[in-house]
Amino acid sequence: MCNGYRHAAGCECGFGPPYPDVDVSIQKILNRGDRRSSMVAKLGLSFHIPKAKFFHLVDKPGKNRVLTTAAKALQRLADNRFGKGNIKVVPTHVKKGTIEVYVVLVTVAGAAYMFFKDYETLRKGVAQFAKDIRYASSKLNQVVRRKYLHEERRSLKKTNRDQSKSVIKNTPSLQDDCSPSTMVGKKDKKSSQHRTG
Repeated sequence: MCNGYRHAAGCECGFGPPYPDVDVSIQKILNRGDRRSSMVAKLGLSFHIPKAKFFHLVDKPGKNRVLTTAAKALQRLADNRFGKGNIKVVPTHVKKGTIEVYVVLVTVAGAAYMFFKDYETLRKGVAQFAKDIRYASSKLNQVVRRKYLHEERRSLKKTNRDQSKSVIKNTPSLQDDCSPSTMVGKKDKKSSQHRTG
């Protein structure tokens, strides 16, 4: 029996150890009375990536590539759960938490209730999909982590290159200091000061 405080391994509530590499939450589900919408549910996923220290350096295209990588992996799970070509995983945005990814499930053809016969079937299908994500969390985490760290390294290299270029651009060259015209100017100034004295 779960007491909501100490969760044993395999706890019936689903929160016992071992803990998943991806946390998934169902943030929104289609209303019972909405018969026109193709939106099934909105899900939030947190990928535990301890080395995600330079998220602020990853540019928008890089973040979009991370988001697309996560969505492709989730689409494969959706195809297995709901059948290929029935439900589409649409990525919405990614942000730093650990790495937080938000997706929307939509029906490919027609309203959601043309695919799900009623609200209870839809609700159970979304809950089962969330469970599929938890079961596959280790592999999902590896895929997203690999892509994120690749984008992070790419962004760090670009930042370092830009900083190096900036330093070189703003540093006076040795050649300028030792050019004949500069040396002559310094010599003339010194002679002038000597004559004045």
